[in-house]
Amino acid sequence: MRGGKRVTRERKLYPGYLMVEVEYNDRILYLFRETSGVGDFVGGGLHHPPAPMSPREVERMLGQSGEQVPGIVHAKPKFDRGDRVKVKDGTFQGMEGEVKDILEAKGLVRVELTIFGRPVPVELEYWQVDHV
Repeated sequence: MRGGKRVTRERKLYPGYLMVEVEYNDRILYLFRETSGVGDFVGGGLHHPPAPMSPREVERMLGQSGEQVPGIVHAKPKFDRGDRVKVKDGTFQGMEGEVKDILEAKGLVRVELTIFGRPVPVELEYWQVDHV
C-alpha cells in the first residue's frame, strides 16, 4: 500500500543474471566479457567452459516464471472455498479468515480477513495458510 492505494510491483526472478542458450566458443566468450554490465560466466574459468544447466534446472526456472512446463507439478490446495483458515506466516500471521477464491494458476488463495471490523481480501500462497 502506498498513499492509500494498492500497488503491484514486479520483482526480477534472477536479478543481475543473463540466461542464454549459445554454443560456447572463443567468440561468444569475447562477446560476453566485452559487454558492459556483464561480469563473467558462473562456474567457468579462463581455461574451462561453464557447466550447462541441467534440463531439470531449466524446467524449474521456467515454471517459477508462470509458464506451464511439462513435468512440473504445481501444488494443489488442501482447502476449498468457504473453509476457515489461519494465516501461519507473513504480515497477517495468527489471523483467521474465510477462503473466498483459489487462484491455482498463480498458486495463491484469496482469504477474507477481518481487520478493524472490515472484511479485507488478501492473496496468500498455499503454504502460508492452514485449516483452523
